[in-house]
Amino acid sequence: VNALLPGYTDLQEIGGGAFATVFRAVEIETGRAVALKILKVDTIHAHLIETFHKEIQALAAVSDHPNIVTVYDVGEEAGIFYFTMQYVEGRTLAAVRAEKSPLPREQVLELMEQALSAIGYAHQQGIVHGDIKPSNLMLTAQGTLQVLDFGIAKFGDAGLAKAGVIVGTPSYLAPEQAAGRRIDRRADIFALGSVFYELLTAEEAFPGESTTSIISKILNQEPIAPRAIEPSLPPALDAIVGKALAKDPNQRFQSCAEMRTAIQEWRRSP
Repeated sequence: VNALLPGYTDLQEIGGGAFATVFRAVEIETGRAVALKILKVDTIHAHLIETFHKEIQALAAVSDHPNIVTVYDVGEEAGIFYFTMQYVEGRTLAAVRAEKSPLPREQVLELMEQALSAIGYAHQQGIVHGDIKPSNLMLTAQGTLQVLDFGIAKFGDAGLAKAGVIVGTPSYLAPEQAAGRRIDRRADIFALGSVFYELLTAEEAFPGESTTSIISKILNQEPIAPRAIEPSLPPALDAIVGKALAKDPNQRFQSCAEMRTAIQEWRRSP
């Protein structure tokens, strides 16, 4: 890869999935560290390239928000499709959870406000993230939150989801998403509610041993009330989580701003 992308050096693999690999690299021209995302050559098909370009579009549209990673460059070199973005030092919320050391409640509330601000901004640009989960939320070394990976983000009414196709991570899917129906920004609110639940209780809202059992719970069962797990949780926060996780999208918060305001009002209350 180094030989084929001469503008970058010191590549170190830091993540990736079935279709792309992410490296920490140094941009030779500027000397800055970047996250370099490369589409795997052996998986290149037209629809993957389209998805790759959509992710770049999504990030470019929202990357001027302080809680969303910034895109620096995009290109194709010798058949390699790549883009570079801000390299963020820190730990994902999934890694934080794995450490079994809960974050202070006040920090959880601050991080949720930042996540809601970022995702709400994306919604204002007509973009639904579609795959919000702890591993896509980074806690930086400075203690701020960065939203990562708009890989399955959907644009506008034309592409919020293909009917009958389930995309996303099972534990954080909204019921309409788990059922393969079209989604809108309220699916992201449900996912944020699941993350909020997890940060407050140290338990998943919809635990299960398999995708099938998790989806069955999302579609048919209410989660255990957060206060039943964490009795010190104030009723108002319990209610905020419950509203975000409403199975009927019309019963949820209708925007990230509405949910953020509810958290802010509780934080300001005596």
